[in-house]
Amino acid sequence: MRFIKEQTGAPVPEVYSWDPTTNNEISAPFICMSFVTGETVSSVWFKDSMDDKAREQFRLNILTSTAAIMAKFSAMTFDKIGSLMQAEDGSIFVGPVFEWDENDDGSIHAKATRTYFSTDEFMACSIAPSTKDDNSWGRAEDKLLKVLLENAPFLRSHSHFVLCPPDFDSQNVLVDEQGNVTGLIDWDHCQTPHSPGFEDSPEDLQRYRAHFNKEMCKELSGQGDSALTQNSHIAEAITIAAFSSMNRLEICRKFVEVALNVDKCKSLSVVLDIGDDDLDKEDWDDLKDKLKALVCPSITPSREG
Repeated sequence: MRFIKEQTGAPVPEVYSWDPTTNNEISAPFICMSFVTGETVSSVWFKDSMDDKAREQFRLNILTSTAAIMAKFSAMTFDKIGSLMQAEDGSIFVGPVFEWDENDDGSIHAKATRTYFSTDEFMACSIAPSTKDDNSWGRAEDKLLKVLLENAPFLRSHSHFVLCPPDFDSQNVLVDEQGNVTGLIDWDHCQTPHSPGFEDSPEDLQRYRAHFNKEMCKELSGQGDSALTQNSHIAEAITIAAFSSMNRLEICRKFVEVALNVDKCKSLSVVLDIGDDDLDKEDWDDLKDKLKALVCPSITPSREG
């Protein structure tokens, strides 16, 4: 957090002291840091003490303030994917990626893997194996995920990895009464995979994503990650599908539904046909083209407004 504060000026708590071992006065790992004022976005987003107009402006202020901070992170890039670590001389370097698994008793087990020099390399080594046997659904999700990954813009990142909050959700962003961000908290498991930015619910908050994208584009002068932010919800969905075999089939089905503009029942039928190799080549090629257009649209973000 000290490094982040020094490099970006982001509103993170000031760290006074820490010790990850038990060899200290309290015989336990600890971190001592400053208090950060403000309330979490999750607790004020639906604030009922405001009228509709004031609440809307408050929300837009939150996103505008967040975009300004995230733009600063975009300027701090690294040449590999991994965890930020501190050498004995105090310098910061990128160490291995850590995987965190919860044991049956609730304890957490951490395993160091390695560093990666490209996003596609990281994804190829990290994709969760399918939980389905060699059946129609398993074959279908494998084919669809392959198409999504082949066309995902965020996989084309080489030597450009941006640090971002590891759990960038509303409960970890603090704001004041005007909606200005006062603190970003919960930096456990901080690593450097390329991330397109802040993400909101695509169904309910589309206009807020558009506002955030506009502000991010203004902050970055239309360069860098601003092009990715507009479709960050798509990148997030693909990432979840790759890393979570439990959610993969439903996410792939949803992509088919949106790409073909059909209902859920029809999209399920198409997915089953893909798994059974019953989808005509012409229809499969058409679906792949539409998935590519959905995942990688050639749209230039607007800086107006």
